[in-house]
Amino acid sequence: MKKLILILILAFGAALSLPATRPRVLKILQPVMRPVLDPVMRWSTQGELKRIARELETAEESLREEIPSSAEFGRWLATKYPASGAESDPWGSRYYLKVWPDSFVVGSPGPDRQQGTGDDVLVSGKRSRRDRRR
Repeated sequence: MKKLILILILAFGAALSLPATRPRVLKILQPVMRPVLDPVMRWSTQGELKRIARELETAEESLREEIPSSAEFGRWLATKYPASGAESDPWGSRYYLKVWPDSFVVGSPGPDRQQGTGDDVLVSGKRSRRDRRR
């Protein structure tokens, strides 16, 4: 019985680590496990946002491309990470981008699924070129 429980835990953990399967697993686990899952999902989201922010910084620094506008961000994510479902956070909300001339913030609305509240997960980045249009 202990082995079966361990296998189930590992299977759910593996499914949670993949953005494409995460929403289905969360529908099953979230009502019961929310107090345990939310911190894990916040940690996972923070890691994904850091990866996205690094990609944005690297692309702009190498002059390959400009940081997309907020409106273009979803399309940019779908292009960069086509099969991974990386445009959505573990709670099923879309990631968002706010751009300023010298910096940007990549964010997730967090567990309450509302952008701009205290539980948002945010990662900021510096811009190497100052594009005043955005």
